[in-house]
Amino acid sequence: MPRPLYGHASTVLDGSIYVSGGLPGNQGTIQGSNNSDNQDENRESSREVLYWDLKGRVWEKRASMSIARFSHRLATAHGFIYALLGMYEPFCDIERYDSRSDHWTRLRPLLTGSFNYGMVSTPSGNLLVFGGRRWSDGREVIMRSVLEYDTKTDSWREICQLPRPLTGTECTLLPLPD
Repeated sequence: MPRPLYGHASTVLDGSIYVSGGLPGNQGTIQGSNNSDNQDENRESSREVLYWDLKGRVWEKRASMSIARFSHRLATAHGFIYALLGMYEPFCDIERYDSRSDHWTRLRPLLTGSFNYGMVSTPSGNLLVFGGRRWSDGREVIMRSVLEYDTKTDSWREICQLPRPLTGTECTLLPLPD
């Protein structure tokens, strides 16, 4: 990558890699390094999107997201990239990237914001959000919900509850043979 990032997200679309958001530097410099070289860096979340051109083997910039994001998730469905939620920005906002037009579109926000959740794209193209944390009465609450975002109708619904609260999860879909 052109520079170190922390808290960014990535996904693959049409065999190419997209990386979005995050903070400059690495986790060590963000969490209070005394190195004066790091203290002058901009520590605001980024809207930037980078694209790795596999043929040209170079990084290129793409249209920026409408919201700066950190600790968010990216997923691919139906030929689009979806950027969901995040940690320090508005927790509910999502948007969709169209690589053909190099344009982001804001979508229906999640009704209750969360962060540190797991997310996966299903074979039907819907997105599932597992657990996470949200703020309630000034405290972080770990969630049990499994939410489904329907990418065709731009709508959310809760489909079930996890057996126990879950946070900090990474997910992937593993197709199993019949």
